[in-house]
Amino acid sequence: MSYEAELLKKQYIPNTVIEFMGQYWAIREPDSGLTVQNKGLLDQVVINPTKVDPFAANTTINTYSFKLIDKALKVTSLFNGNLKFFQSQRVRIWIGRSFVGMPFSDYLPLPDTFVSAVTRDGAAYNFSSKEAKDRLNRAAFNLSNKLEVDILAATTQIDAVNDLSTFPTSGLVKIEDEFLSYTGIDTTFNRLTGCVRGEKNSIPVDHQAGATIYLVTEVVGNPVDILLKVLTSSGGGSVYDVLPDGAAIDQSLINITQFEALRNEFFAGQSYNLLFYGVPSIQKLLEQEILFANDLRIITDKSSKISLAILNRNLFNDQMPIIDETSIKLASTRYTVDDSEIINSVSIEYDYSEGTKKFLKLYTAEDADSIAEFGRRDPLELSLKGVKASMNGEMIVGDIAQRFLARFSYPRPQINFTSQMDKSLVNLADKVQLSSSEIPSDIGGLTFAETVEVLERGINYKTGDVTFKVGFTSFTGIRECYLAPSDTVLHFDTPRIVNVGAGRGSLYQVGWKMRLYSNVTRDHHSEQVNEIVGINGDVITFDNDWTGFYLAKEDGFALLQEDGSFILTKGLEDNEMRIMFADYDQVTEMQKRYCFISAGSAPFADGKKPYQITL
Repeated sequence: MSYEAELLKKQYIPNTVIEFMGQYWAIREPDSGLTVQNKGLLDQVVINPTKVDPFAANTTINTYSFKLIDKALKVTSLFNGNLKFFQSQRVRIWIGRSFVGMPFSDYLPLPDTFVSAVTRDGAAYNFSSKEAKDRLNRAAFNLSNKLEVDILAATTQIDAVNDLSTFPTSGLVKIEDEFLSYTGIDTTFNRLTGCVRGEKNSIPVDHQAGATIYLVTEVVGNPVDILLKVLTSSGGGSVYDVLPDGAAIDQSLINITQFEALRNEFFAGQSYNLLFYGVPSIQKLLEQEILFANDLRIITDKSSKISLAILNRNLFNDQMPIIDETSIKLASTRYTVDDSEIINSVSIEYDYSEGTKKFLKLYTAEDADSIAEFGRRDPLELSLKGVKASMNGEMIVGDIAQRFLARFSYPRPQINFTSQMDKSLVNLADKVQLSSSEIPSDIGGLTFAETVEVLERGINYKTGDVTFKVGFTSFTGIRECYLAPSDTVLHFDTPRIVNVGAGRGSLYQVGWKMRLYSNVTRDHHSEQVNEIVGINGDVITFDNDWTGFYLAKEDGFALLQEDGSFILTKGLEDNEMRIMFADYDQVTEMQKRYCFISAGSAPFADGKKPYQITL
């Protein structure tokens, strides 16, 4: 019995299994598939909800808490009383059901976390754990030294108090407000040599002994590449581990492929220039300089790896998760619109001069229609040190400003609902197709079917529920649509079972309404509309027999008649028939996200706006 199938039942007997310190701990042993050394010793498991905020760059960290009962000193024996031994140990959690014949292989795995705190309370130990990306909340790029003696504004040799062998043989340093480059190091006298004063438009001045000498790391490149460099340096082990300092997160914990995919899709050709020194928090640095302005969020994905998600973009793929009334608990839906967070003007400072501590450029944009309707709101103000005028800076900040206005210049609803656990694999910031008869649509009906993104998700392992908050991606008033799949039928297994090309079956959905099209006559083969009731690989099963087409038989071809009878004849060969969408007013709401043609510029029959092609 699968985990999802059990969720359809009314009675839930929850079970949780944890792998920790090389042993399994559980409320009870799974029905099959796993032997638990410490069954009955797990208690009080808490799985906290996670969320992303379109107005803030930080993402809630996955955190869990659980209690291990110290029966026969089974927990104490793991570390001989040294509580620090548990710090950073990996925790893996699975949730499932008991007494239903569910094997452990059907349990649902949760993202891995690492122990952050442990206390002993009575006869048990209480643990708290956090996901790997919590490691970003640490200081970095703090390699420094001190001036041994006073220096003048023209001094080109800088004597330091301590050993300089950890500094690169040439580079850039900062003393108070002045930047200095150097070309060599005299390790005998702890001295920087070949110094050029007043770099980065700073002013050469005198400095007194004891002033801090910060090593400065200059990073130039694609903003997503900079993220990967900071995450893996120094010691992460990837090709991006090239900086002298960073979060040092092992590349095995990072979904580098996802970072690179978003880089190639949305940030190709962009370049930033940033100086890193004396950074109190890597997380805050990345949020301020790269993540928020570009609608990026660092999350933990389904494989428990640190990954990158993007908001405010209408991503589409044919495998986009669908959440509809087969999973939604209808009484749980709540629709809220609030105009308090409208943004109708944006102000972005860029082209920062480190030496003068001033931004040299200012880009402003506004939405005149929104201002006329809702009044001028406080502008969204951004300051981006890494964006330079000489590196297509105006284009970069202009794109940022227009995306914020497109999404926030008009109030957009947020929708809360509860689904069954079969949607628990939907992750934060995922784009999903939401369909419900209990949510208002923009044409004044309760037939909602739109693309939304997940802003919050919480799992209740005891009830089998998943709570969601979703919001809208950017909205321009022009409907965006996608090309519908349409495939030649390779052959018919029966009058209602068709075979399409390799890998093409995944492009279709159960419930879609389709028609047959003749590749020979270049027209619909009949007026019949048929519904997909099953998909198995590239074999698609329809609700009814297709009529009026030729079915291959061993002794020729048989023409299927409207009354269900066959006439033996020579007719169409394989590959001459195609399946395609039925007309707009015949398909499901979910299918209407694809392209349809309306009469001129008139709305469709249900009142929705026509699609438009824009540049």
